[in-house]
Order: sequence, then C-alpha cells, then structure tokens
Amino acid sequence: MTTSKVAWQRSGRKLAFATPRRGPTADTQGIFVYDRDAGQVTRVPDSEGASRIAFPEWIGDGSIIFL
Repeated sequence: MTTSKVAWQRSGRKLAFATPRRGPTADTQGIFVYDRDAGQVTRVPDSEGASRIAFPEWIGDGSIIFL
C-alpha cells in the first residue's frame, strides 16, 4: 500500500498514516489508524479529502493532526 509518512503513537499501540487519492472510491484515501491491539484499521472521520502528501502526527495519545 502506498502511504505518506507514518507516525507511531507514543505507547506504540497505534500507527497513523495517509493514503493518496487513488482508486475508484473514497474508501481507499484519507488518514488511517492501525490499532495493533485490536488488529484493525480505521479511517479518521472527515479525512477523505486529505492531500496525497498529508503528514499525520500524534498529539498526546488520542489526537491526530495532519498537514
């Protein structure tokens, strides 16, 4: 999977990353979080329009910003 910069949460339990705007649907683009404990990947709400060069970063243990 093509991604931008990745950012690990301080605890090392979650990984944030962005995927570029590719594919026929919005399901494949945006900012995503991989939860190692749950084994799940979820998209950050309202991140579908994120730039293909978005750089996610954790603020504390529960918030993500991206440029």
